[in-house]
Amino acid sequence: MKPCKFLLILALFFAPALAHASPDLELVCDPDAKVSFHSHWFRASSVKFEGHSEIELPWTGKELVTSARQLKEERLADTELEADTQHEEIFFLNDATTFLTYRQGGNQQRPFDRLLYIERALLSRSERDGIVVLEQVVDGNILRNQGSSHLTIYHCRSR
Repeated sequence: MKPCKFLLILALFFAPALAHASPDLELVCDPDAKVSFHSHWFRASSVKFEGHSEIELPWTGKELVTSARQLKEERLADTELEADTQHEEIFFLNDATTFLTYRQGGNQQRPFDRLLYIERALLSRSERDGIVVLEQVVDGNILRNQGSSHLTIYHCRSR
């Protein structure tokens, strides 16, 4: 096989993992958190969140897109969070704002323990400041809308 074809095949193979963020992108957040992207050749790429929780989530380049409108609707559906004014900031987001959703895998009883929503404009570098939301499922099955979740909102800037 010619070297050019081999490099093209490698580029096509790894292109999805590099589609949404470059490995040198780092988000510095308030209150005191950091998000960084790690691209690996021989194992799956990951997003590392360091703050009051330290988690590492898989990064495939095919993450789901969640709109601010969807986030608002989910918060209204959760009666515990509806009365919580700590999260009212979500309701001031423009409905057209979109987030890439990174999920930490789980098992059948608890399919997703943590979700990280990163404002898409931060990853495309079209904006330097944006919002990152960490959702931690406390109890229950997220697919059946049982249990509750805890939301933490971070104001982040790209470096």
